[in-house]
Amino acid sequence: MDAPQDPVLLRDGTHDGCAVLAPPAAGPALLATAVAPTSSALRELLDEALAHALGA
Repeated sequence: MDAPQDPVLLRDGTHDGCAVLAPPAAGPALLATAVAPTSSALRELLDEALAHALGA
């Protein structure tokens, strides 16, 4: 995986949750953090974060 150097904010300002993809201090990786009002919205956000991380 080609991890970006800057955090990426997904769905900022929406009422169905938001997520951020951020590189940790060490290693080529990404940390996804998400909050949403329902478990189904959270699952959608995490799927979107994964697709973004994989470049899809």
